Amino acid sequence: MFFLYGILYSAALVFFLPREFFKRAPGARRVWLREKLGFVETRPATGAFLVHAASVGEVAAAVPFVQALRGRGKEVVLSVITDTGREMAMKRLPGVPVIYMPFDLPFSIKKTLGQLKPACLCLVETEIWPNTVRIAWAQKIPVCMLNGRISEKSFSGYKKARFFMKRIFGMMRMVCVQDEVYAKRAAMLGAGENKIHITGNFKFDLGLPDAGPSAAISAAIKKPQWLENFQGMVIVAGSTHKGEEELVISAFRRLEAARPGLKLVLAPRHPQRAPEAAALLEAAGLSYFRTSAPPAAQEIARSKAALLDTVGELFSAYQAASAAVVGGSFIPHGGQNPLEPAWWAVPVISGPHMGNFPFMARMTASGGAFQTEKEGLYGILERLLDNKALRLEAGKRAREFCLAEAGAVKRTLDLMERQLN
Repeated sequence: MFFLYGILYSAALVFFLPREFFKRAPGARRVWLREKLGFVETRPATGAFLVHAASVGEVAAAVPFVQALRGRGKEVVLSVITDTGREMAMKRLPGVPVIYMPFDLPFSIKKTLGQLKPACLCLVETEIWPNTVRIAWAQKIPVCMLNGRISEKSFSGYKKARFFMKRIFGMMRMVCVQDEVYAKRAAMLGAGENKIHITGNFKFDLGLPDAGPSAAISAAIKKPQWLENFQGMVIVAGSTHKGEEELVISAFRRLEAARPGLKLVLAPRHPQRAPEAAALLEAAGLSYFRTSAPPAAQEIARSKAALLDTVGELFSAYQAASAAVVGGSFIPHGGQNPLEPAWWAVPVISGPHMGNFPFMARMTASGGAFQTEKEGLYGILERLLDNKALRLEAGKRAREFCLAEAGAVKRTLDLMERQLN
């Protein structure tokens, strides 16, 4: 089965490689290709942990774990797949080497592992690469799935190759998952119950300096300079997808007609969609600026909207929010992270499609979040903006929900120390 997988992967690689290579800036292409082929520049001391987090969402989850590892005296190398994931990792984890994960081909994986000589390979969330797992296992490098999440969509696909997945899970030392739903799915795919551990969700461990289990991303919570001049009541729409910007802008236009000081921060999930979002703001007649090139303070103050097209600033921006709208939830995508605004005691609003975050139902029941169909967005925002007591209470409950659920990083690290030593 690994042979067949290798043929299919290689065929796909031949097709996608030119596009992946040329979509990057000329100066970044050489680094990307060398590291994808297994030639890495960093040379950590033997015994470093290799933590793999594919993109922005996985990197956000990995940050408190990596910081906690370093707090326990471990060296860490972080591998990513996307450029945005790399950029966020370098901003939030200064001092941690960040590389591109090699192609899932034997020669590139062996080359990378041979140069890094990791003590453990940690795969964050759903990053299951068959050859990577197999070769690490063959080299007696413990492989651990951490903060594991097997979405319904992934589960449906994996079930078709259950016998293959069973072999892959059999090569893992630990399968640490976020909740019982994912634990059951892992067991049904063949992961031995003795390997499965419900440890919780790393994203609850973001931590703020005055509360929470760690100050893991203290460097990332400094308010951006442009935000200092963007005063008033602010709606932050985070990680929006195509079709959601129009919804948010439409609701904002209705709201700001009766509330002249109201402001909007619009943050597309993929920064390359910024021109598309900019066109929508212009069509709506809203004055705006792009955070990648903020204007003078006076112009920022006069602007109605900020188009957040920089990587790594969304979490910081939430601290100025009166209410937060979570993207990826008003379309059948599965939702984006609702915990970052909740940590700032900001009430969270999402659409009905939050399958990637099963805890959202409990968060809503706690009073810290609101779920609605598209047509209900305006009404919920109106209630929160006009009722300060409701807004503050909802934000307080959102933060309390995060604090009550925190601790996944410590539970995972304690378990790893027992299992790997």
